[in-house]
Amino acid sequence: MTQGSGPELVWPGKYTEDGSLFEPTPSGAVAQTVQQIGRGPDPDRILHGDNLDALDALLETHAEQVDLIYIDPPFSTGGQFQVATRVGLGESRKAPPEIRAPAYSDRFDGGPTGFLQMMAPRLRRMHALLAPHGSFYLHVDPTIGHMAKLLLDEVFGPECFQREIVWRIGWISGFKSKAKNWIRNHDLIYFYVKDPQAFTFNKMYVPYPQGYVRRDGKPPTGKGVPIDDVWNANTSEFALRGKDSLDSIQIKSFSGEKCGYATQKNESLARRVIEASSNPGDLVFDAFCGSGTLGVAARGLARRFVGIDCSAAAVHIATKRLLEVEVEDAPPVRVEQVVAPDRSERFEARVRAHLGIEAAGLLDGVPVVIAGYDEAVTSERIEAWAQGSPEALIIVGRRFDLPLHRPEVAGVDVTLLRVSEDLWNDAVAAAPGAAVHELPTIGLDVMREGDAWSLVLDDYGVPHPQRLDPALLEAIADPLDFVDAWSITWNASPLLALQTDVAYARSHQRRALPTRSELQPLPTTPQSIRVRIVDVLFQHSTISAVVVPCPEAGIRLEDVRLR
Repeated sequence: MTQGSGPELVWPGKYTEDGSLFEPTPSGAVAQTVQQIGRGPDPDRILHGDNLDALDALLETHAEQVDLIYIDPPFSTGGQFQVATRVGLGESRKAPPEIRAPAYSDRFDGGPTGFLQMMAPRLRRMHALLAPHGSFYLHVDPTIGHMAKLLLDEVFGPECFQREIVWRIGWISGFKSKAKNWIRNHDLIYFYVKDPQAFTFNKMYVPYPQGYVRRDGKPPTGKGVPIDDVWNANTSEFALRGKDSLDSIQIKSFSGEKCGYATQKNESLARRVIEASSNPGDLVFDAFCGSGTLGVAARGLARRFVGIDCSAAAVHIATKRLLEVEVEDAPPVRVEQVVAPDRSERFEARVRAHLGIEAAGLLDGVPVVIAGYDEAVTSERIEAWAQGSPEALIIVGRRFDLPLHRPEVAGVDVTLLRVSEDLWNDAVAAAPGAAVHELPTIGLDVMREGDAWSLVLDDYGVPHPQRLDPALLEAIADPLDFVDAWSITWNASPLLALQTDVAYARSHQRRALPTRSELQPLPTTPQSIRVRIVDVLFQHSTISAVVVPCPEAGIRLEDVRLR
């Protein structure tokens, strides 16, 4: 961090009692690989967790190695933002129904003070990640921009400031136009560099619009109109169409880029930043990656990408979008979980608070058992917990190891609730029950075709549908409408347990989901496989099984377990 003698922005909590700058103690969090889709080196990475923890973990391996950082963080608008997920196929001329779930909060204790308390330590860590020639872009709105600018001057040094970019969001219509004031129609993007004497910058141009002539009346001879620091606000940029247009996709109801994630930005905006301030092969980073737009643009431009988000919805959507980018020799996509060492100590209290479990250990009058943070819920454990229980029992856990078709417990209606990683996302955890979902029932089968076979996903549901949001139940026309994506590892050896060979997913626009895998050669010896399923509530389920050759049917599944 550069210390100077210029103006300083001060807020409560910036300094400790002894006058030193407050710095959060590193939690010791580590990033653990959950899944890698595709094979090969240098995967694009999505880290799921608190970005302060993730930044500390990345500094252990990537200090001064990031070429470009672009972030579009929450900036204290006071909103609670959601993700809209489409369900099923929809009718021929009608979009599928949507359900909405909390994604992230843009509320901070103390408003702007809370924003500064959140941003300052993260900016210092991002500055440390930047390579000596690296560039940094912060996307905010005018309500917080003046404070963000002073904070950036403090972290980078005022001499490292390059431009305040004004992005004109687009045309004005509808509700926005009714404000009794000048109509706000822009965001701000602050551009800083690590070293103002040596940074990457590729000057960019917009094609000359039709009929363009120089002031002397002659036709142009240059590369185009050079891009200035006011974007999407001149005749040259107005001429851009389709994927090149910088009008916000949020005002274009027909935009094919939309994925249902609130505050999603344009790929064209991300491409402009990436092309100007990085080169092919460079590492591009986003600590608030949301729906993954920066990563999508980076992958399409042959840059490497690392993103962080605390929302399970964001991580899932970003992963799907990265995999949809069609590029030659596409790198794998790796999903990692950022885990702080004290989670096990805080787990039970956080579950109780999130579900509203009474002091007597009851939820809606039903006894509740909370399995330990690392404790696997097995059939034997369920039987033991159900002994002496009344007619119903709720078991809450984060790890399960059960037969796929699990037997019922005689005389006891057992509900199995799985805790998702969103328990640690404050915006989701604030919505009662949003981070806990009933363990699904899943149908998995094999189909032989000559000397080959395929895996078939043929059922998905929950034993107690009354626990689900009525809007979701109304949207489900077929049990498999619950499923948003599934993937397969064909040879799930211990060394490749986290490797994924093939993935099938719906997109916001492309609703059909393949439920039968591509054909595989009939095995001659038993073969372990692993299947991962993500449903529309962003719940992850893992199924392990052994594919066994047999004389009668040619193939069968054995030891099928839900993890």
